[in-house]
Amino acid sequence: MTVQTLPAQYPDWATAPAPGDVTESDAARKASGWLYLDRPPHDEFNWWWQRVAQWVRYTEERLPWGWWPSAVLSHGGVNVSGAGTGVDVGAGEIVVAGRVLHRNATPTGAITPDGVWYGYYDVDGTLLRSLTSADAFAPGRVPVYEATVAAGLVTRLISLLRVFQDHERFRPLTVGPSGLAQFRTLREACLYARSHLGTKRHEILLVGDIAEPDVLDSSVLGSGTTIRAAVWDPATTRAPRVTWAHDGPLFDLAGVDGLTLDNLEALKTVGAGPSDDDVMILIDGSVTGLRLIRCIVPSGGAQAMRGVLAVKSGGDLVDLEVRGGKWGPTDHAVRLENGGLASHWLLDGTWMRAPGAAVGAFPDGIILDPTASSDVDGVQLRGLRVEAFDGDCLKLAGEGVQVQQGYCSPSAGQKEIYFLGTAIRAEAIGVHVFDGDVGVRVDTGADHTRIEGCHIESPTGRGIHIGADNVALVGNTVRESGLVAIDSVGTRGTIVGNVASWAAPPVNGIDLAGGNNRAVVGNSINGTAIVNAGGADVVANNT
Repeated sequence: MTVQTLPAQYPDWATAPAPGDVTESDAARKASGWLYLDRPPHDEFNWWWQRVAQWVRYTEERLPWGWWPSAVLSHGGVNVSGAGTGVDVGAGEIVVAGRVLHRNATPTGAITPDGVWYGYYDVDGTLLRSLTSADAFAPGRVPVYEATVAAGLVTRLISLLRVFQDHERFRPLTVGPSGLAQFRTLREACLYARSHLGTKRHEILLVGDIAEPDVLDSSVLGSGTTIRAAVWDPATTRAPRVTWAHDGPLFDLAGVDGLTLDNLEALKTVGAGPSDDDVMILIDGSVTGLRLIRCIVPSGGAQAMRGVLAVKSGGDLVDLEVRGGKWGPTDHAVRLENGGLASHWLLDGTWMRAPGAAVGAFPDGIILDPTASSDVDGVQLRGLRVEAFDGDCLKLAGEGVQVQQGYCSPSAGQKEIYFLGTAIRAEAIGVHVFDGDVGVRVDTGADHTRIEGCHIESPTGRGIHIGADNVALVGNTVRESGLVAIDSVGTRGTIVGNVASWAAPPVNGIDLAGGNNRAVVGNSINGTAIVNAGGADVVANNT
């Protein structure tokens, strides 16, 4: 069905009839209708058209597929300030197209209190409002609008009534500049999807650059949302971009499950008070299912984003998948703070590079720093390129953390791969690490760690430092380490089949001071010394 343009007038009829000019037809007449050549009495004719006009107004005002004038709402939202532009707060009211949506109990000339208000019809048809979004989206209720009130004035109004014809067949909803898309911001599109599509999974397509005014959180986002950017634009030589200037994250996902971001490019410009929470995604509650596919965080310019993904103390992120993309935050790419929880993470093939000096408290590329080993499990970092961060490239803890293949190169004086003392049964396999102070460090307590097939080049200090017990070093290559290729203070470990080479070798190739009960067998260390072996160490067939 073709949707017609909004008529300029309502079909009002018999709005002020004289006595006796409106009479309801009897049941028989309603059943038969008017017959051929009948002349309806004027009072019954008036009754019919009066009811039609009343129902038109009722439908337009009450049902969620009513239409608001385009002058009031441009693709779902309009920025307003004070009176005019479809909103009048002169009497303490929110008025749209002449319709009073809400009125204060005592008109004060302002809407109070400040905040983000959600208007909705209850199941009995009563118009209500609340500062809690869950009230408006409860079963049986009809969301009407979201109004942002600051200093008593409505500063933004988003309609939740407006509906696109056959909207459930829209795949996807579109966001971008005027003339290209249905919505101007992700917030408008997400609110629309939540109010009209409910729990159905939906996709939102970004077709042009936008500036997002507020954080996107559980009051806006529904579970199972996919936000995807259109393909590379030859005019800008990149995909469409989301920018934001408000303090804090772009996405605060506590309570939002199943979010997918695909090909999304996001950039935080300078805010009023940059902090460590100025990240793309913040997790400070329970979240299950997050996908970041080919996402871009550009570096340089007005970059003010401290990190990309942060799990704060009290946050719990289960089932994370990151594939591809290029991230250039100022401080860190991924952080899990002490007190955070992580389970079943896969990060695969992403390039992470800091553009300059870190300014916050988390300068490491990826930091997983749980309270206990059991707080992090099933984390796999595969094929990552992590470089130029002010801190360590990878600072990791938890149970069974795996680092496979990939490339790490930190700033001077830092560690490429650092397993903290709360790591257990960790692995680093086939990783190329370059520069820094220590290639791989395994702290005391990080027992049963395996370092295999890694290529470690040009550390200024140690190639591999082992402080834990039951650690296996197998088939690694260390080139041009400044102090020693391998040093171990742990017990009951194996150092087998490793190769170390230098143009100008240090005094010692392998230093075993402080540990015991280790097998040091079949290593090629370019003729340098193996020193400080314990009485129970087995040292054999090294060259």
